Amino acid sequence: NSMKVAVSQSEIHEVDADLLAVGLCEGEELPAELAGARGAADAKSDFKELATLHPDSPRRTVVIGLGKRADLDAERLRVVAALVAKEAGRLKTTSVAWIVPESDEQGALAEGIVTGTVLGAYRFDRFKSKKDDESPPSALESLTLLGPADLGDAAEAARICAESQNRARDLQSLPSNVATPSYLGRRAREIAS
Repeated sequence: NSMKVAVSQSEIHEVDADLLAVGLCEGEELPAELAGARGAADAKSDFKELATLHPDSPRRTVVIGLGKRADLDAERLRVVAALVAKEAGRLKTTSVAWIVPESDEQGALAEGIVTGTVLGAYRFDRFKSKKDDESPPSALESLTLLGPADLGDAAEAARICAESQNRARDLQSLPSNVATPSYLGRRAREIAS
């Protein structure tokens, strides 16, 4: 299943997502709209540190530490976005909005967020019976990047690459009695079409 990825110029209080994700660099402040939210005092800038805030709108926000501003790159964003996707799964949310950090390399950071989210939200549950897991976590269905409209192309390219990796992971996880040569041939044709 394909994740819907969009870019939006919405203000924080207008975000229509179950979960808002904000990265925090060392020595920098939270956006003013979130600074007074319950839990804001727990927000840390150490790389990969996660804190949950409860502003009035959107209902739930996670702040994730990005470490030093000078170290900020696509790979760091990929790592933290995967952690946020896991947290979204734990909270059973289906939509996440990410504030893309301001940077000269904003396109690369957007790619990192998309890649990390799509790869981090991946689950292989084809052979799970209903009994194995009474309430499977909701799958993450959509990601909105809050940033300039021109991030759209970078975001779409990253989505396609990451979903292709997930397709390969699916095939890798299949037992050999299912993933026969003819099955792989049919699957390749489906993907190509």
